[in-house]
Amino acid sequence: MGPRCDRHISDDAGALRLFGAEIAYGTWFWLVGGIALASLGVGALLYLAGVRVARR
Repeated sequence: MGPRCDRHISDDAGALRLFGAEIAYGTWFWLVGGIALASLGVGALLYLAGVRVARR
């Protein structure tokens, strides 16, 4: 077996109160949100590059 890795993604990064309800979120929330935003940014850049190329 390989070396043991003690790194993990936390399930308890914080909590948010919204209309009296507490919403707990972990690091997964930020990881998935960051990937989603990065994907949207890359998609927008590719779209704009495609529009420029199509205009030629």
